[in-house]
Amino acid sequence: MSPIQKAQAVNDAHQTLGVGAHATDVEIRDAWKKLAFAMHPDRGVGSDAELANINAAYSLLKERAVSRPLQQPANAQAAAKPATAPNAGKVSPRPSLKPRVTDLGENALNELAEIAGDEGHFAHRVERLGRKVVYFVETPLSAGKNTVVVPTGQLIDGRSVAPQSLTFKASTGGNGKLNVPESMLKSHFPGATAVTICFGA
Repeated sequence: MSPIQKAQAVNDAHQTLGVGAHATDVEIRDAWKKLAFAMHPDRGVGSDAELANINAAYSLLKERAVSRPLQQPANAQAAAKPATAPNAGKVSPRPSLKPRVTDLGENALNELAEIAGDEGHFAHRVERLGRKVVYFVETPLSAGKNTVVVPTGQLIDGRSVAPQSLTFKASTGGNGKLNVPESMLKSHFPGATAVTICFGA
């Protein structure tokens, strides 16, 4: 890597983490921690590629900072909270995350309905919370054999979402939930840690 390319890479890393060129080691580390947490794919916000880019930026800036002693910001002592502060020792509750809801459009619904046929079920809404996916189907379960068609692939690439047809038997009919077995997750729902299908919803 030429000196110009190296300088450009360092500049890009500062921009990725949102820190200035003269940021201290502590400021760089804190910016990386905040950004990595906010953009983590498990929170349903960022992607694996974005997180890898953030980590690469931090690694580059951390390597450059190894030879320097760990620096505290100039106002670190003034900003430090006294031990007798009213909230000392209390942990702030983690904000609850809301699922990402997708109501499928007319074209997607038509495609799913065509695959499902007259006797099958198809999803009309998808909710994602991190790597957990819930599909909502308007029709209730039938006693015996059921076929349901759902769009999959959202966790890998939103551009490669494809319909997936599942067939299973139900002992009774009506509204209810089906938890997809772990053995089917990897082959049918790549990237998901849990998949639930809600019927009659």
